[in-house]
Amino acid sequence: MAQRRDPALAACGQSALPALQRLGHRAHEPPSGGQGQAWYARLGRLMERDQQRSDEAGRLTRRWAREMASLWVFRREQSVEPTTHLADRGRRWGVMGRKTAHGTASEQGHRWGERTLSLRQTCRQLGQSTFDGLVDAVTSLFPGRQPDLAWLD
Repeated sequence: MAQRRDPALAACGQSALPALQRLGHRAHEPPSGGQGQAWYARLGRLMERDQQRSDEAGRLTRRWAREMASLWVFRREQSVEPTTHLADRGRRWGVMGRKTAHGTASEQGHRWGERTLSLRQTCRQLGQSTFDGLVDAVTSLFPGRQPDLAWLD
């Protein structure tokens, strides 16, 4: 947003950029009590200034307000990563496969690709066989059979 041609949007983005960059650094260098409070106060002033806008800047600041409580979850919960690196690595295989296959020819093909890649990654994270999961999903389409989802636990 800091690089938009619309001067009002660019100004909003340029004023928020330093605060968001500091947030990224805080993932590995947690702030002291005073630093964290100062950061929240600065971001709060930016949000108050732009929340009533009807453009993209207003939508963005309203979203920040809704998600403010989630910004530090990685500090409270040990199982939450401060970055999206793990999710990005999980998608990489599918993205590279899609690029080399040049996509699909239909919306139905897109949905199939999304679902099979999601199944593959879920099985991989759980140490389960993708083939067994796919076989169970397909055979559950037969009348009267429910899929066995116990492996998700």
